[in-house]
Parts: sequence; C-alpha cells; structure tokens
Amino acid sequence: MIDFRVPDEIQEAIEGLLRFVDQVVVPLEEEHRDLLEDGHRLYSRDGRLVAEAQQLMRQVRMASARAGQYNLFVPTELGGRGLGPIALYLVWEALYHHAGPGRLLPYQSLAHWTSGPGPHLRYLSQVARQEVLPGLLSGEKTACFALTEPGAGSDAWAIKTTARQDGDVWVLDGTKKWISNGPYADHALVFTVTDAEAASRRQGGISCFFVDASWPGYEVAEVLRIYGHVGGMEAVLRFSSLRVPGQRLVGELHKGFDIALQGVNTGRLYNCARAVGLSRWALERATRYAQERVAFGQAIAEYQGVQWLLADSAIETYAARMMGLNCAWRIEQGEPAVKETAIIKAFATEAGFRTIDRCMQVMGGVGLSNEARLYDAWHQLRTVRIADGSAEIMRRTIARRLLRGDLSF
Repeated sequence: MIDFRVPDEIQEAIEGLLRFVDQVVVPLEEEHRDLLEDGHRLYSRDGRLVAEAQQLMRQVRMASARAGQYNLFVPTELGGRGLGPIALYLVWEALYHHAGPGRLLPYQSLAHWTSGPGPHLRYLSQVARQEVLPGLLSGEKTACFALTEPGAGSDAWAIKTTARQDGDVWVLDGTKKWISNGPYADHALVFTVTDAEAASRRQGGISCFFVDASWPGYEVAEVLRIYGHVGGMEAVLRFSSLRVPGQRLVGELHKGFDIALQGVNTGRLYNCARAVGLSRWALERATRYAQERVAFGQAIAEYQGVQWLLADSAIETYAARMMGLNCAWRIEQGEPAVKETAIIKAFATEAGFRTIDRCMQVMGGVGLSNEARLYDAWHQLRTVRIADGSAEIMRRTIARRLLRGDLSF
C-alpha cells in the first residue's frame, strides 16, 4: 500500500514555519504597512529596495534562523536541518498557500536555494565555509545564483563570462543578467568558462566561484524592472578583472555545470510548489467570492459559467500537486528525474497561470484590484513560465528524453 500521508517531521516543519509567519512576520507587516504597500516608498530612484525594507527582510531572516525555521533544507553538514526534496516541495507549497501573493516579508522566513544557504554550498572549501557560512546561516547575509547572461538564458552552455588563472587567484570578466536577488546579495555563485574548447563541445570547461559583492571589480550595473514596477529584485552584474582567491572555487575545476543543473532542478521543483500554493490560495478566495457575490438575484456560484472556471482550476491544481509530489519522491529516491522535473515545471506554471486568470475572471473588477493581490500571483506565474528554463525548453527536454527511450512514468 502506498502511504500518502505527510510524514510527521515534515508536518511539524510546516506548522512551525506558518506559526512563525503568523506570530512574528504578520505583526511586523502591520507595523510597517505604509512602507510595504507603497511601491514609491518601498523602492529608491535606482530601483532598489530602500534600506528600511532591506533591514526588515534581514530582521525576518535572522529571527527565523534563531527560531530554527530558516535553514530547513540546508544539509546537516553545513549546519541545517537537512530536509529533503519532498519536504522542500511541501513546505514551499504550504508557505505560498498560507501567505499568498503580494507580500515581501513572509518569504524571507525560509532560505531560498538561490539567495540563502543551499545544498550547492557543500562543495565549498573548508576555508570558504568558515568565511561565508556563519553570515548565510544566520540570515544576516544573502547570495545570488549568477548563471544567466544577456546571450545565455535557457542555453546555459552559451555563457561567455571567463575566469583565467593568475597564480593563486582567478580573474573573472563578464556580465550576468536577470540575477534574482542580484541588487542585494552579499555573495554570488558565479559560473564561468575556464576551458573554452571543452565548453564549446558541451563537455565541461565551466567552473563555479563563490565571490563577495564587496570585492573590487564586482558591480551591480542595473536593477531590472518588470511589469511597469518602480523597482525590482533582479539585476545585471558586471565583473571587470574581479580577482577571486583559489579557495573560492566551488567543487572541481571545469565541472561547475553539474552544480548549475542541480540548482536549476531544485528551482523547477520549487516553482511547481509555488504555482500550486498560489493556485490554491487564489481558488479558495475566488470560490468564497462566488458564493457571496450576488448578480441577477442569485449568487454567481449558481451560474454554470462560473462553476466551470472554478472546476477547471481545481482539476489542474490537483494534477499539478500530485505531479510535484511524485517528482519530489523520485528525486528523494535518487532518480535523476530529468524528464519529470521538466514536466512539472511546464505543467504547473502554465496551469497555475490559467488558474489565476480564471480566478480574476470570477472576481471581476475586484480580481484586478491591488487589494485582491491576484495581480502579483499572475505576475509571478507569468514570469516563471520563462525563468529556470522556458516552457518551450521544457518540452524540448521532455521530447528528447522520450526519444532516447525514457518512456516510464
């Protein structure tokens, strides 16, 4: 018999995290609502979050770390709880379902794989661990995952940033773009070409370095704004003769692409959980609204046109949730799950986007309002149909795996 119950350890982690959000984060949000809900106050002219907002985010991270919630997925050898892929999926889904969209602080309660301490840091040298782990584990400092470039998005092998050896240091030159948390990170995991010939053959030649944003030659060249927002969370990073000590090489020389793939696959599982959590949040609100809103003498929930919007959303959300759980289980069993991570990324983000759109339609003008917050979920899920591998690249990956004989499910 297959047991579909959530393991006690994971359920306790979920309950502890959501309790922290309600007891610590919500009062902080209420105290600073005027700042957090006014984009013109929240961001400075250069597009960055103002210092007060950054301090509030840091305050939440550090409080969560002290409470034992922040580092749930960090390997035990690095100082975290070491929970696996199933927990990662269920906890992130629960957080998005509970907190919903349009809120900055709740999502600082849990270390994200790109900005907080993550599994990739197990490849750091002992010297580097001593230098950077205390700040990351405490939540005081954050990082970013610098892979994407202006000419290298889904095709990560096309990166042009280089690292050349100069004695005991490496000298980095290049540009990264669309780097999440880039405007605010204290550190960056930077992927570079160290063997151009091997990289051109897609057989290695890419290495990874963990650098400090304070080092000379590291520049946040631009904060990227999307959807007409006054500020942003992504950046263009520029490296000009950035000198990196040899002990900041992450993993083995020329084998950094494997680390990049591990991060991207984690991102696909996370984005599936995010899509499902936001979909559940939106569907619950749209359903309640349909039961309460009266038009032409009866609740709009009585009209078949509304019922079908809700039903289609439930069908796709349930399917996405089960896909995500199965994929997380496969990864936890040690399977590569290349086809499966591509499937859940494509399906869940597209299905989630359709669900948010339907919920907006059910709620009419209210669904478009800032107060409803559905617009932020719509923006998030529209964005992740591109981020961490576009839907088209996911389909390409799926088809290639099928044609190679990977026909199991």
